[in-house]
Amino acid sequence: MPEDLVIGTLPSAVDRSNCADPVGDISRAVSAEAGSLTEPTGVDLIAARADVGDADMTVTFTANGPIDEVVEPIFSMIQGVSGQEVSFELRALQVSDGGWALTLITWQDEDGGVRESDPLVLGVPVTVDGDELTYTVPLRELPKLVTIVWQFGASGIAPPAGGSNARERVFDDCNNFGTQTGPGTSVEAEPPPPPANDASSPLGTQLTSDDEIKVTVFAFQKPAVDPEPLTVQPEAGYEAAVLEAEVCAGGTDVTIGTGNFWALTSKNELWKPWDPPQAAALPAFPDRGVLTAGSCTRGWITFELPTESQIGNVVFAPESGGSETGTLLWTVA
Repeated sequence: MPEDLVIGTLPSAVDRSNCADPVGDISRAVSAEAGSLTEPTGVDLIAARADVGDADMTVTFTANGPIDEVVEPIFSMIQGVSGQEVSFELRALQVSDGGWALTLITWQDEDGGVRESDPLVLGVPVTVDGDELTYTVPLRELPKLVTIVWQFGASGIAPPAGGSNARERVFDDCNNFGTQTGPGTSVEAEPPPPPANDASSPLGTQLTSDDEIKVTVFAFQKPAVDPEPLTVQPEAGYEAAVLEAEVCAGGTDVTIGTGNFWALTSKNELWKPWDPPQAAALPAFPDRGVLTAGSCTRGWITFELPTESQIGNVVFAPESGGSETGTLLWTVA
């Protein structure tokens, strides 16, 4: 990762987070933010929050049913984006005697990649009261809070269906930075505004936005060719796709990340990068941070796209944009 790329540019905003989540959106895949399962209700999140004080942080999960009735429940809070060195996860899980343990997960650089640490058990009590789970952690036991992204999740073993004895772990999530209406990451909205002349350039062309950001999309692969091993597989009917891009800041610092790129289908459906991010090709493009004036960053961005979809364009929309000439397009052959 470039030394001049800083993750987490708004530290003043990390003193709290809360989110609300609809009922009945449990999924069979951790990658899907909006499922349609309703059981077990004890992992069907309806709200989650983290409150940071001067010396400690209190995390509270509220489910749609009794948590203690769930088989092998796990409740996770991630500060930042999973898999980045600046991030960490607090994982509350039920232990063999029916009690609860709270563990700390971090990520460290190793051989050019990032490795998840062994869980560190914290001496922090976890309280479960009906549909609510809560704990309070001293800040001295945690890494520094440095990003504005908070993610909350719950999982457990689903009740057997149709007389089957198969054990299936299901998931629900809640976060403070976006919503989703189904598997993958399609956005039911018009795409970012195209350039004024509605032109779309071939892959490999360097384009410049009206705020002097220079962007080149070198390649787009659907499905990804010889992908890296994925810890989370695409949903049924979806596949991993990747694009390689380089972004160079102009005369001022800019906030850049994978979220500036979109895949636009032939049916005018706009898809953002896979969330949670996974690197199906390396090196991965940095997720989000400040790119200092005159510097560049390059890497691969991963998408989860419907297998049958046809991608017609790659779109770049700068966060400072909104103007017609700020958005850039490339044609996918």
